[in-house]
Amino acid sequence: MPAAKITQVIADARGLGDGPWTKDCASPPSHSAFSSPLGLLNFVEKLRTLSNGKPIGFKICIGQPEEFAAIVAAMVESKILPDFITVDGAEGGTGAAPPEFQDSMGFPMAEGLRLVDSFLTGAGIRSEIKLIAAGKIYNGFSLVRTLANGADATNAARSFMFSLGCIQALKCNSNNCPTGITTQREDLNSGLDVEIKSIRVNNFHKATVLSASEIIGAMGKVDASEVNQKDLYKRENGIHISNYEEMHSKYFPMLESGCLIEEGRNVPTKYAEWWESGKKIHQKMK
Repeated sequence: MPAAKITQVIADARGLGDGPWTKDCASPPSHSAFSSPLGLLNFVEKLRTLSNGKPIGFKICIGQPEEFAAIVAAMVESKILPDFITVDGAEGGTGAAPPEFQDSMGFPMAEGLRLVDSFLTGAGIRSEIKLIAAGKIYNGFSLVRTLANGADATNAARSFMFSLGCIQALKCNSNNCPTGITTQREDLNSGLDVEIKSIRVNNFHKATVLSASEIIGAMGKVDASEVNQKDLYKRENGIHISNYEEMHSKYFPMLESGCLIEEGRNVPTKYAEWWESGKKIHQKMK
C-alpha cells in the first residue's frame, strides 16, 4: 500500500499507528497465520469454526505443481477440506501490483484450473470441493469456456471495473486514479457516483449471464454443468483445430478419480513425480 494512499481507516486495519505516513506499507510474500500446507488447512478449519460453519476456502495462482500437490497431500492426511478453492490466472491481477508480478508470475488460468481439478480428482476429493476460477472473464463465452474447463463458478474483476468506469489509466497505485475508483483523494473519488455506477454494474452482470445462458442453450445443453471441454474447439498453431480436452491432455491429462491414493492405479509420469514431491514437501513442513 503506497504511503500516499494510506488513510487512518487503513492504518487502523493494518496496525500502522497514527499519521502522517511517509513510508509504503509492504505486503509480505508469506502469511503470518501459517507457514505450511497443513497450517493453511488448520487455518481454514479455524475460520470455519469461528464463523459458525460458513464456507471457507482459499485463493491460489499455481506456481509449482508439486506445491499444490503438497496441499492436496495435506488434505488427504488431515481430512480437512476447504469448501472451495479459487484458481486465479497469471492473466489476472490488480493494477496496483508490481509490473513484473503482473507480467511474469503464475500459471495461466486454464492450465492452472486443469491442474487443480486433476489433482483433486486423483485424490478422490474433487466432489467435496467447489472450484471457482478467475482471469480475464469478461463476456458470456469466456464464462462458459471457464465452466467447460472445470470450474463450478467464476469470478470477474477487470470487466466489472470497466462497467464501474475504469479507463485503465494505470494509476491504481499512485492515488491519482482519474475515475475515482482506486484513490483516497476526495477531489477524485467524488467522481465515483455509487448510485449511477451500481446500475451500470448490475446491467453488465445481467447481460453477461444472459449471454452465457444463450450460448449454453445454443450448444444444446440444459444446464451449465453439462458443458465440458469436448464441446469447445480452438485453432492451434494457426493450423490444427482441437477441442480443449485434446489440447490440455497433451500436457495435463485428467486423472482418474482416486488414482493418486489407491495402490496399483495408473498415474501419468509427470503427475506421479509431482505427487511424490508434494508428499515430501508436506511431510517436511508439517
